Amino acid sequence: MFLFYLLLFRGVSYFAPKVRKDSVFDGGYFSEILGGWFGDSFWLQEGFTIALLLFHAVLLTYIVMEHRLGRDVSLFPGVFYLLIMSSSIYFLPLNDVLLGNTFLIFALIAILNTYRVPSCADTIFNIGFWIAISTFFNLSNVVFLFWAIFGLNFMRALRLKEILAVLVGFCVPYILAMAYYFWNDQFVSFVQGHFYKYSSITDFYLTENLGVNVALGFLMLIVVITVTNSGEFFKKKSIQVQKRIGVFFLFLLTSLFSIFFQHQLGITDALVAAVPLSAIVAFFFLDLKKRTAEAAHWVWVIVALVLQLRPIFFA
Repeated sequence: MFLFYLLLFRGVSYFAPKVRKDSVFDGGYFSEILGGWFGDSFWLQEGFTIALLLFHAVLLTYIVMEHRLGRDVSLFPGVFYLLIMSSSIYFLPLNDVLLGNTFLIFALIAILNTYRVPSCADTIFNIGFWIAISTFFNLSNVVFLFWAIFGLNFMRALRLKEILAVLVGFCVPYILAMAYYFWNDQFVSFVQGHFYKYSSITDFYLTENLGVNVALGFLMLIVVITVTNSGEFFKKKSIQVQKRIGVFFLFLLTSLFSIFFQHQLGITDALVAAVPLSAIVAFFFLDLKKRTAEAAHWVWVIVALVLQLRPIFFA
């Protein structure tokens, strides 16, 4: 089912190469290196992107099922993740945000697994570790350290040593990377190519590209609808489920805040919100009547396809 959705939305670029957008690797040192490995091969990048999206969809569906966060067991989290990630032709290319999302999902799993576990120093360490790895691909993900700390506070009585465990976990990948590059006489290159190049505060500007504005407006509409109905998600839920859903909303808030720390703001930077939003939208649809949910789903599919096909008919 996930593969069907992917091929349905990504198929436009297969048959109409002129609408393809270039991959974006402007978030971190490692994403730029990975982009160099693929070179100019569209199909190599596409195969890797599809595999990564499928992996994300399966992980997000597993998270919701494993922790029984939804009213019913369904594939909605994965479906809506793929819908969000494919709602615009600008979202399709491989990019640094997609790469970074992989490790933020691992950090999310680790945070959710700390609930009522008296001793889980290794899991807490892994939260910081995965966030650090994600910053190698998208440096602005460093703001998710705040999400990790506040998210842990949602899940348990947070202590100072656990905050330190998160920070140590975050520092370890950088210490190892710096040691490696120092050993290979590339330390200065790494520091300049990662920290200096990608660390900056965003300068906001309005774009005149209608396709970009429509895609962002559609994404913001989804956020507004789900957030304004967020109170319904917590009704008749156990405290354990409420806390875990709260971590998703905190993730969404952090992802919106992260846009202020982009090296070069682009439409794909909004995709970091797809991780929590996919689950939140799934909760929203599960609470709707069946016919209403089906109608809303197909409206979304049609709108996404129209956005995909628009560049073919309107250059």
